[in-house]
Amino acid sequence: MTDEDTLVLPWAGYPWRGSGANWVPTPDAAGRVAAAAGRWASPAATLGGTQTPPDVTAAGLAWLAGERTPFGAAVIGTAMPADDGFRRVLADSWIIEHGLPFAARACLELAGLLFVKRSTNPAVLRVGGDASPHAEWHSNRTVAVLARVREAMAAAPDDEYQAAVAALAEGRAASPRHRVVASFLAPGEPWLADTLTVLATTGRHDSSTVLLAACARDRAELDAVFRATGWSLHSLESSPALLASVVGALGPDDALDLITGQEQRYLWHDWEGVAGLYLPLIAALPTDRAYRYLLGHLSARTVPAAARAGADRFPRRAARLLAAEPRPTPRHLDLLRRHVRAHPELAAALPPELAARFAPRDEPVAAVLPPVLATPPWTVRRKRTRPPSVDGLHGPDRERWVAWLTGPRAAVLDRARREPERAARALIPIAFGPAGPERRQATAALHTLAAEGHRGVVLAAAAGYGPAAATRIEPLLAADPLDALPTRIPELPAWLDVEALEPIRTPHGVLPDDAVRHVLTMLMISKPGEPYAGLDLVRQACDAASLGAFVRSLLQAWLLADAPAKEPWPLDAQAVFGDDVTATELAAQIRAWPAEGAHTRAVRGVDALARIGTETALRLLHEIATTMKTRTVRERAVLRTADVAGAIGMTPDGLADRLTPVFGLGPDATFPLDFGSRTVIAGFDAQLRPWVADATGRRLRSLPKAAAADDAELAAAAHKRFAEVKKGVRKVAADVVRRLESALAEQRPWTGAELRALTAHPLLFPVGARLLWVTADGTAFRIAEDRTFADAGDAPVPLDDDAEVRLAHPALGIDAAWPEIFADYEIVQPFPQLGREVFTPSEGERTSGTLTRFDGVKTGTGRLLGLERSGWRRISDPYGDGGRQHTLLRDLPGGRRVEVDLNPGIPAWQPASEPDQAIESVRVPLGTLSAVETSELIRDLTLATS
Repeated sequence: MTDEDTLVLPWAGYPWRGSGANWVPTPDAAGRVAAAAGRWASPAATLGGTQTPPDVTAAGLAWLAGERTPFGAAVIGTAMPADDGFRRVLADSWIIEHGLPFAARACLELAGLLFVKRSTNPAVLRVGGDASPHAEWHSNRTVAVLARVREAMAAAPDDEYQAAVAALAEGRAASPRHRVVASFLAPGEPWLADTLTVLATTGRHDSSTVLLAACARDRAELDAVFRATGWSLHSLESSPALLASVVGALGPDDALDLITGQEQRYLWHDWEGVAGLYLPLIAALPTDRAYRYLLGHLSARTVPAAARAGADRFPRRAARLLAAEPRPTPRHLDLLRRHVRAHPELAAALPPELAARFAPRDEPVAAVLPPVLATPPWTVRRKRTRPPSVDGLHGPDRERWVAWLTGPRAAVLDRARREPERAARALIPIAFGPAGPERRQATAALHTLAAEGHRGVVLAAAAGYGPAAATRIEPLLAADPLDALPTRIPELPAWLDVEALEPIRTPHGVLPDDAVRHVLTMLMISKPGEPYAGLDLVRQACDAASLGAFVRSLLQAWLLADAPAKEPWPLDAQAVFGDDVTATELAAQIRAWPAEGAHTRAVRGVDALARIGTETALRLLHEIATTMKTRTVRERAVLRTADVAGAIGMTPDGLADRLTPVFGLGPDATFPLDFGSRTVIAGFDAQLRPWVADATGRRLRSLPKAAAADDAELAAAAHKRFAEVKKGVRKVAADVVRRLESALAEQRPWTGAELRALTAHPLLFPVGARLLWVTADGTAFRIAEDRTFADAGDAPVPLDDDAEVRLAHPALGIDAAWPEIFADYEIVQPFPQLGREVFTPSEGERTSGTLTRFDGVKTGTGRLLGLERSGWRRISDPYGDGGRQHTLLRDLPGGRRVEVDLNPGIPAWQPASEPDQAIESVRVPLGTLSAVETSELIRDLTLATS
């Protein structure tokens, strides 16, 4: 088994003496250098240029003539054009021909030379240690030579090394740069402190001093280097070898502390590619702490690849720490699954539940597989046929059905099942119409109706459109939807390891890998909202929970492959087999992705969440629509919520009412908490404030702590449940109050059946019972304590299921008796209703179409931004400064809008930078507004400006 306690760097650093360095000279290095010098086209132009000092010219030309000196070698090493690889050969030639001390002296001479590349007059200049205009080094012509000589010194016999050190000691005092070079070549010598003192004294240094980082033996020395030179770890990012040297010298713990100080540059965003430098180094550190760091940041886009590399390097450590992860995410489990598959011998050390989860698969017999998984249509040659079409058909409600067909498939089928005759009449013209997603969805819906006992209804509806439709409906229904295949069947992507995915289970075992590949192909050829027909057969044949786990592991595999944007189908697949667990995990991802810069992915994820279609998924979608800070994602969620609500004949807020969670509360908003020896009753009062009581009903000040007679585990679970329910109810209560106040302002209708459902809900009833309602004929009523409906005289108010009711608005008149009734019953309203301000426009405002009362009024930008909670939004002037939003807009039904012009405008990216605004005008289509709409608009603006 691999040694898991030794640091093996992912790439080489600069070696130290005693580190096992092995210098192997380049074969025929001297001959290669001589040949290169012979091919040098312009030595005279460089060495004989007007700016090259005479002694530099003489030394270089002498070297070419065969008179070899360290200074001449340095001149040629500076002037000769070559890449880093050849400069290593050049250094080897010095050592082979003249010995290591000669090469060391030549490196010191390099410290005083600089090549200046000019097209007409290149030159080799002398540079001092005084930060002259040409004080910066050209690293490509210097560092490669120094690095190779350092390797040779690290591997040299003691006598050769000591001779080279003596040569360095003799010349290192010539300038600060000479000291830097000497320290770099012999980091084990006690020269670093002296060099740093000189640098601190002169206060002048250049880029060469960054090499001193490779001379530090511990964190204290490295910090001293950074203080004296002004560099930081960030400065080393241009040199992987320098970073590796630092990590190797510091040791795992200090190296981890140093690197993680830069995490803002490599975790969520890979600034300048530095994730490829830092994360592999962390993955190489042989400590639990380092690997836990990677596991703790596994949700970051840049980390999974490093976590896999760390698992490959330290397989036992990775298995142990992954198995012990206290709150494993799907990424943790996916990583562990892949790891155990790569190292099956580690499975025995896992906890039993994980070992069973990742056990080898028992493949079922192929004979029990459905045909679509044994021999799917694309594996058999078939003749392609065009679907039948009929021109010129126009059905009822075409626009509405086309809109519904673009929504969740389950919602379309629910609507079709409720009204099969009406659905068939509407769908047939679309199914016979132009090719496109609506046609495919309509055809699929007709197939479903026919298969579920409504074939006669579909045939009769087709006959109603004439002979052509009547003739062609049979071929349409007879066509095998499994044959609806793209021209080219895609190959599975290289990043996808089929065997590493969660298994798909059937009553006979798990699907074999070939069948899983067929399922993946079906997912690949599906379109968003239009799953391939074979997937329904897969759903019927396989365990639903395992299908949900399968697509979740598929999504994790896609994310671990850095979510290829051209292959988004794993994200779309969440909607095909996703369940409530899938919806919960996907919603969490959607909230996290914008922070990673993945806005487009988050928007597509919203579409998938909406198509999952379960109540949990839709509730999460509604939460994103109402609380997500990222505008593009929030707006997409609003749109998809409206689509889903429309498909089932509801408003978005009506859908939200239906999806309000219960949290396990009884009808009276109470729930028991078991302490073992006793039961505590918890609940919520009329204002949804929590309370607790003992078994006799006596109210307690707070939830009691566990007593000696209590079961400790049950008591802890009770406290946890109480905290979770309180948190959930607090969040839901705020949303319910906001939604009902919006319903008052917009006069949203409820049916009698919907209102009864509201009164039966433990969290909606306490809010609804504190409001006044009114029927379509003007009868006002309240919801009584027994959940019946009572008028002002406490007489019952009967409501049919299809009766229409609304919240009573003072702008339409409220009987003066109602405030007294609410006061007598001590009903505290959740928001102003009975005493709500009523506003009407002046005659001049009606004539002008502007609310002149607000002209020139100044108010805070923050107060105007608060209007966004009431449905207002900011827009930029298309002909003006796009960086400022000069208009607040409120869309009203029927294409009407209210516009508020602002000066100087709200900065789009930093609204707080312009704290005050002046309203220039408020344009309102007053002639088209109801009394309630007018009053609410004026109220919004009055509250925002008062």
